[in-house]
Amino acid sequence: MKAEIYYFSGTGNSLQIAKEIATKLPAKLTSIPDVCKSEKIKSDASVIGIVFPVYYGNLPNIIREFSKKLDLIEGKYIFVVANFGGGAGVSIREISKIIISKNGKISAKFAIQMPQNSWLKTWENREKLFEKCKLKIEKICKSVSSLKKVRIHSNIIFDLLQITIQPLFDHLVKSHFIKITKESKQVPLQKLIYLTDRSFIVKENCDGCGLCSKVCPTNNIKMENSTPTWLHRCENCLACYNFCPKKSIKVGIMQNDFYYLNPAIKLSDFIKKKSNNSAILGDHLN
Repeated sequence: MKAEIYYFSGTGNSLQIAKEIATKLPAKLTSIPDVCKSEKIKSDASVIGIVFPVYYGNLPNIIREFSKKLDLIEGKYIFVVANFGGGAGVSIREISKIIISKNGKISAKFAIQMPQNSWLKTWENREKLFEKCKLKIEKICKSVSSLKKVRIHSNIIFDLLQITIQPLFDHLVKSHFIKITKESKQVPLQKLIYLTDRSFIVKENCDGCGLCSKVCPTNNIKMENSTPTWLHRCENCLACYNFCPKKSIKVGIMQNDFYYLNPAIKLSDFIKKKSNNSAILGDHLN
């Protein structure tokens, strides 16, 4: 069985999951931002895994883009792993639609709860979540190794509830993004997400180190006169905000002064992944 794991990660949760799955299967590990530059994305693997975070109860824009570019996937065993802080929402349903439109099929669907990275949950037990994550990864690898067709719910009742309320949630998110981007109501939510970096502010204590530009997985930050400038293709991954050593970035899309980075991920690995088109990373990372 030849397997390849594609992943997107901003603060480390999805990368941790992808790396552990890739190690146990084993599988080749590939960064989605690196391959998304191509017009078509092809893999010679018979088993394809896609690991991604859930944003606003749905898919990150880059996962939509990546899924639409997948080519020659008919007949392949495809599995997805959605990592979420609140719930998987409609993310798995949405990526399934895209894969079907590409003549493929998702054989196994998984969801893993990880620590929240955008606002403080005082009741959250991170250690317990990491322990449960490892157990679920074991189950995922067993299912994938035997090519089982399966879906593992985090909480089926909660999942169904999320699907029902997603239109309302989309409306609330869009209203907030219209406010911070100063765009019209006619602009679709997916485009508004790209433009949310208009709300990012650089504080006076910024020393121009450029680390924010180096860790941005989609190269959305350009340094101008030792000051970061965002290019309005923001994925909302929060890498720049969380990795800044001086805490010099203020954003309008999350709870400010709350920071999170997956403890299993190293900065050096996060930067390293950007320098390789498709590489198995070091021992730790985002």
